[in-house]
Amino acid sequence: METKFKTEQKNAEIINQKNIIIQEKQRQKTFFIAIISLIILLSISLIFYITVKAKNKRLSKLLKENEFFVGEANHRIKNNLQLIVSLVAREKNKKENENHEALTNIVTKIESIATLHQQLYINEEKNKINLKDYLNELCDNLLPLLEAKNIVLKRDFDEVLFSIEKSVYIGLILNELIINSLKHGFSENANSTKEINIQYKNSNNKKIEFTYSDNGKGLTDKEKPKLIHLLCKQIKAEYTIENKNGFYFKTAIKLS
Repeated sequence: METKFKTEQKNAEIINQKNIIIQEKQRQKTFFIAIISLIILLSISLIFYITVKAKNKRLSKLLKENEFFVGEANHRIKNNLQLIVSLVAREKNKKENENHEALTNIVTKIESIATLHQQLYINEEKNKINLKDYLNELCDNLLPLLEAKNIVLKRDFDEVLFSIEKSVYIGLILNELIINSLKHGFSENANSTKEINIQYKNSNNKKIEFTYSDNGKGLTDKEKPKLIHLLCKQIKAEYTIENKNGFYFKTAIKLS
């Protein structure tokens, strides 16, 4: 009986050892599979990282090339427009030319667009420009015409980045307002100081409030600034025009 009990005990120990060995092998197999899976996952991740990095590098290169070409395009457009300005100005200076005012009007409009492309060329962000710099440069271009008629120009502009599409219309509106003041706003023998005041304020980061006024004759009931109306309509800007000791224009333009 004792021998039989010892034999059974020995057999139980052997079975237990076998089970331990089987469990250990299973653990080793599971660990090995986990290691292989981890290696495969890391390899896939590494390949994906290298691929994405290479694509990003190519995209970055293409983006820089695109920015360069856009900048060069704006620079060349500006130069071409300046060439047109020079040709028109040359025609305007001919003594026999009878359309002096019309050509001056054309020149200033072309210059306003050329100035926009100049701002795009020097600006890092290609879909927006600094509106203050743009309008200041526009005013500087028109100063010789204003000074020739002893008109004082006062301006007050806030810093704001503005979309290209709307900026060109704002530039043309300002250009047309100044030209209208030059042509019709002031009489030659006016005794008082002739002034133009331009202002825009970034009111609430959603729109700018643009005002323009001169202390000239103002508009008669029959006079309608048709081009101003069309330009404001293009950017969906409501406006008011009044005679407040001269001509007064006000509009609010959305930033987006």
